[in-house]
Amino acid sequence: MFGIYDRGKSYTSLIQNVNRYAAHEVTDCPELDNLQKYAVAIVHVDDDEWAAVIQDSCSSNVRVRVSTAGCSDPPPPTMNGNDVYVFYLVPSTDDLETEWKDILSGLSDPEVVRKLVKGEDPNGLRRFFVHEVQEQLSALVLLCEGYLAVHATDTDCHDDVDKALQHMEWSAFRNSERGKALIRENLGDKKDEVQHPMWWLQVFDLWDSEKETVIQDITKQKSFCEDVKKEWEAAGKEEVPKALKHLLEAILGNESVEPSKVADAYCVLRKKKL
Repeated sequence: MFGIYDRGKSYTSLIQNVNRYAAHEVTDCPELDNLQKYAVAIVHVDDDEWAAVIQDSCSSNVRVRVSTAGCSDPPPPTMNGNDVYVFYLVPSTDDLETEWKDILSGLSDPEVVRKLVKGEDPNGLRRFFVHEVQEQLSALVLLCEGYLAVHATDTDCHDDVDKALQHMEWSAFRNSERGKALIRENLGDKKDEVQHPMWWLQVFDLWDSEKETVIQDITKQKSFCEDVKKEWEAAGKEEVPKALKHLLEAILGNESVEPSKVADAYCVLRKKKL
């Protein structure tokens, strides 16, 4: 059973479109409290009302919040307070209106919801709730974290990497049971390896193993940089920051990668919450 509630000041037509496509299945809910009895509720509310919806919902309910200002970068679907499945819809796109029927019918199936929460893509629904994976940027984040972990005990560059290690929550992880079991004692011996461009570029298929140098294919290098730029802009429509540009220049220039460049780039990448 579906419930729809609209208290938003914008995207009102989007809610009306939902009503139209689900006219034979949906019972309108003029009052917020009425949503409690619905297995699936699509709501367009402010932050306080959204918190109330979750708090007052029953276990295994599905709650979908239409994105508005402040909700343009939704987290992956998850199970949140009160064991309620919580979703954030991505902002309206040109084709979203025609897909409402699939969204509504998909979310009414508990198995579809479970798969979606796990990060799977049942019925192609995932694109409506999370942005496309930032492949290049996510890979750079992981490479930076590996690099910084190797340099965590290096007192010579402590000031450069300390802020980045705080973003990584390195100290807490290192002292946890899991961290103690996973972190190798000889991690610090890998500095030469992670500072070498090969360690970075082979991940992106930009390292020539036979010649032991960066692949001298300008088109391929340019494509990689353009992908990074597109992913960065898609995550916030800002200019690629200098710190990230400097890191890319270092690895593509076949240079030894300095700790300060990695630390600065990692901080701006984490700020993006990739």
